[in-house]
Parts: sequence; structure tokens; C-alpha cells
Amino acid sequence: MYGGPRFIGRLLSFALLAPAAARAEPPPPPAATAPPSVPLSRAPLVTPRLARETVAAALRAAGSAAERARLTSMASRARMAALLPELFLRAARTTNDSLTLSPTVDDPYHYAALGGAGLWLEGRLIWHFDRLVFDRDEVAVERLRREHADAMARLRAKVLDALFAWQRAVFRAEDPKANADELEQATLSRAEQEAILDLLTAGWFTHREAPTPEVPR
Repeated sequence: MYGGPRFIGRLLSFALLAPAAARAEPPPPPAATAPPSVPLSRAPLVTPRLARETVAAALRAAGSAAERARLTSMASRARMAALLPELFLRAARTTNDSLTLSPTVDDPYHYAALGGAGLWLEGRLIWHFDRLVFDRDEVAVERLRREHADAMARLRAKVLDALFAWQRAVFRAEDPKANADELEQATLSRAEQEAILDLLTAGWFTHREAPTPEVPR
């Protein structure tokens, strides 16, 4: 039955091995903690408002709104052109040289040569009402719209890159721990980025109103 020596020995082995196995389990790894945030020594210069205003000034300088209006007008004119017919005019000059039998008493087999010239005119009006639904020129207009949108996206990225590079250059130029070479490079980089932003915004970045600095929280 269950009281045999072999069964009792198995119970004793299990009782001895269970605590050891429990002690051998490694402890759970500690939970990962986020590194402490380092507070900024000064408020950032590039705020969301400054970024929006600089990008808007660059788009105005590039004539983005005028170009979009021009492309919209091109698409509208392509549709409205279907209401006007196509006019075809053709002119041709015709000549006629022939022989006509003109018998006479003296010459019953007499032939007379006849010739002449004339002007032939043709005019046609053709309407294409199917272009009111879709015009083939709209494909070219949509391609121009896509190219314009891609160019404006690249302009936005260029303006943001120049803004953040300018901010880093300003911070390095005002860092008291920087040496003379680092200060010189930072000053040159700051002047370079300011010139780029001034050109992209047609002078708006240089003559903008100084924003009120935000206090970091």
C-alpha cells in the first residue's frame, strides 16, 4: 500500500528538494526607471509659435499661396474651356484643265481646251462637352500641384533645420564653459543660420519682434 518504505522515501526526497528549488529561483529583475531629466539652464529660443511664424514667413516669401491660386485657376479654366467650341478653318485653291469636244462644220472632231482656278473654303465648329467631367489637362495640373506640395514640404524642413541649428549655435556661443575656438565656431554658425533664415523669409527673421521668453517648468 502507500505506507511502504519506497513511497516514504520519495515523499522525504520531495520535501527536501522543494525548499531548495524555491531558494534557487533568481529574484525578479528590478523595474527599469527612467533617467532623471536634466533641467535646461535657459528657456529654448525655438518655441512652437516661432516655428509656425517662421515657416509661414518662408511660405509667403516663396509665393506659396499665389502658386496654389494659379494652379486652381488653371484647373478651372481647363473645365470651362469645354463650353467654347474649337474652330477649324481651311482654304484650298483648285484648278481645272480639261478638253471638251466642240465640233464645227469644218472640223467635226474639234476639241477645245478649258481651264480655270477657284478658291475652296471650309469652316467647322466642334464642342467637347466630355471635358466638363474630366479634362486631360487636369492630369498635368495635378502633377504641378504635387510638385509644388513637395517643394513646400522641403522648404518647411529646411526652415526647421535652420531654426534648431541657430538655437544650438546661440547656446554654444553663450556657454561660459566653451573655449575660444568653440566660441568662434558657434558665433560663425549663428551668423550663418541667421543669414539662411533671413533669406528664406525675405528679411522677416531679422526684423521680427523679439518673443517674450518662456519660463521652463
